[in-house]
Amino acid sequence: MNPMPLPRLEQRSYAAGAARHRHDFHQLVLPRAGLMQIEIAGRAGTVSRQGAAFIPSGHAHAFEVRGDHGFLVVDLARDGLAGGRGASAAIDQLADRIFFPMSPALDHLVAYAAGFAGQRLPDPSAWVDLLLATAAPAAERSASGPVSRAQAHIEANLDSPPSIAVIARAAGASPRRLHRLFREELGTTPHAYLARRRGERVLDLLARTSLPIAEIAHLTGHADQSALTRALKRSHGVTPAAYRRRHGGRGDAETAGSDQ
Repeated sequence: MNPMPLPRLEQRSYAAGAARHRHDFHQLVLPRAGLMQIEIAGRAGTVSRQGAAFIPSGHAHAFEVRGDHGFLVVDLARDGLAGGRGASAAIDQLADRIFFPMSPALDHLVAYAAGFAGQRLPDPSAWVDLLLATAAPAAERSASGPVSRAQAHIEANLDSPPSIAVIARAAGASPRRLHRLFREELGTTPHAYLARRRGERVLDLLARTSLPIAEIAHLTGHADQSALTRALKRSHGVTPAAYRRRHGGRGDAETAGSDQ
């Protein structure tokens, strides 16, 4: 059976663990559920509900997934994009940035395509043109704007999360303006984004490392192990130890035997 022609859209999940690939077409990895840690040409990032990734043709990339997840993967021809010069310019922008934020408009496009599970879109080329036209400006805005600076400050301070006022100051914007920009570009608030990133860091450390849960609490800005346990039960309905067991984390005997 011949493969579907490009552009090609597929909803995919992957076996747990790490994998490495290289292919002769461009690829967009768009989030549906869960999280993917990915390195593209030496640049590391995350595909989650907050952000997506563009993999340029011929670039080696390694990725790892754990737990429940799902992604919309779009394969694009290296040459001859239907959108002509505009699509080519968008490809150049995305290839330069690699990682870009998921905006509400991108969420809608992904949800629309996902609605055709197992079926080909009526006009995939037109959908891809719209996707590129939406993704490239988001990538350009995020490269050096207040939201990007706020995200960088949050990432650097997950061990002791700063206040929104401090984040806004680091981003060079007022708290009100930063709130508006987060809504426009990411479809969330700075406070919700901060909480989500802390939670994602907790889950990643539980699944990927053997660090004691008390140490993970410290590294993610929680007062203590009990505070981390309460937060995780509130957000995911599970204790840290139970999540670690479920997702193959390498906890030590003390951690594995605890219900926290």
